[in-house]
Amino acid sequence: MPTSGARARPLSIAEAARRGKASEQSISNWKRLFLESGKQGLTESGKPGPNARERQLLDEVEELKAALGEAHVELRVCERTPAKTETEGRSSTHALESSRRRLPAGEIS
Repeated sequence: MPTSGARARPLSIAEAARRGKASEQSISNWKRLFLESGKQGLTESGKPGPNARERQLLDEVEELKAALGEAHVELRVCERTPAKTETEGRSSTHALESSRRRLPAGEIS
């Protein structure tokens, strides 16, 4: 680094990319933003966020996470609730019908 009044030569985009460990495309974009809007242009743009497709996929992931959570809760509730088996359902219906047959016709409510 010169200490005298000599002017330093400007870096090429390739050299700036190499030193900054960034792509040449990124350096070109930052240079354009700086020339158009100064420091404010660089701070407002910052790192680029997700593009439209990435945002769509991120939204879909969030929806799927919510659906999975709801399904998990429903499964836990179902596991804790004793379910009627087919034979239990038939046997209770069968018992009701049998009790009705045993009662005289006028006493069935």
